[in-house]
Formats: sequence, structure tokens, C-alpha cells
Amino acid sequence: MRKTIMTSILFLTLVAVASLGMAATNVRIAATIGDVHQMDVILSKVIGTVFNSVTDLTGIGMDFGTLTKDPTFNILRSTAFFALDAFVTSNKTGWTVTHTRTDFVRGGGTETLNGNVNVTFVKVDNTTSTETQLSSGYVSYQNSNNKVINQADLTNAHLRIYYGLANGSGDAAGVSVITPSQASGLYTGTVTLTLSP
Repeated sequence: MRKTIMTSILFLTLVAVASLGMAATNVRIAATIGDVHQMDVILSKVIGTVFNSVTDLTGIGMDFGTLTKDPTFNILRSTAFFALDAFVTSNKTGWTVTHTRTDFVRGGGTETLNGNVNVTFVKVDNTTSTETQLSSGYVSYQNSNNKVINQADLTNAHLRIYYGLANGSGDAAGVSVITPSQASGLYTGTVTLTLSP
């Protein structure tokens, strides 16, 4: 009896729906996603393990300050090094970040510090902050020109580049310490990161 009642209710429901005529209307839904392709850069001066933000990239930038003579070794040092973080937000595929640089040269002279600076390219995991050095990612400033980092190198990560003066131990190939015989004066240069395409 119960089965008969259920069947009757289902039949009456189907008849009622069929009698409504079941007209259909299509409504368009649309959204356009434009190109998102940008790179944000953060520069930090690192002393020990403390990262201090540098907001003036072109006026102050990576200023190692006046170097001091190491009391034990006959070399000139800085108390700081720098970390340059590049965050790419893009819905394009196949993008690259290219690192170029000018000579790190003494004003009014031809002497450079190109061979006295370590440059380290690492990827920083966006979830864990774990750093992994990129392939061939430890070079001299001299050999850092036109260094290309591919999108695939930075999956779920961002690019960090460290810049530090030679310390005489563990330096990259081709990097040597700065000695007191180096010509005095202000040495300057420029680092450029370019996001392509």
C-alpha cells in the first residue's frame, strides 16, 4: 500500500511538472581576465641575520659603506651584505627574469670591484621560506651579467639574490678579497632585473 501511494505521488508530481510547459531561457555569463604581469622588488641590508628594508633603491641602494681593515687579515670588509627579493605575479607562461649589471667602478677611474663581490641566486619557497641555490647560482659580480632565471626555476617560489663582498673563504670562483692597496674612492654601479616577455 505504501509503495502504491509513493508511486502515485511521484506520478502526480511528474504530471504537474509536465503541465507547466518547461520553457527554458539561456542567460549569458562572461568575465574577461586581463594580462597580469608584474614584478615587485624588495631590497634588504643584512647585518648578521637581521634583514633591514632599504626603501630608496636608486639613491641609497646597496651601499656597503666605508670598508674597514680586518684587524687579523690584511683585507677590507663591510659589516653588511644585501638581499634583493623579486616577486613575480603573472598569468603568462614562459616568462624570465634577467639580471644585468654595470661595472662596479670607481668614480673618475677605471678600477672596479667586479671581481670582489659574491652574487648568489636562490629560490625561496613561498610556503616554507626554504632557500635553494639555483643551478650555477654562485658567481662573481663580474659573471652575473645577463643571468637568466626561468619561470620553471621559481615554481611556488620567488627569486632572492644575495650580494656580499669577498671574505677570503668560500668565495665564488673568480672572486678575490679587497686589499688596502685598492685605489680609494667611491665605487658605484647598477643592477637591473628585467621581467620578460
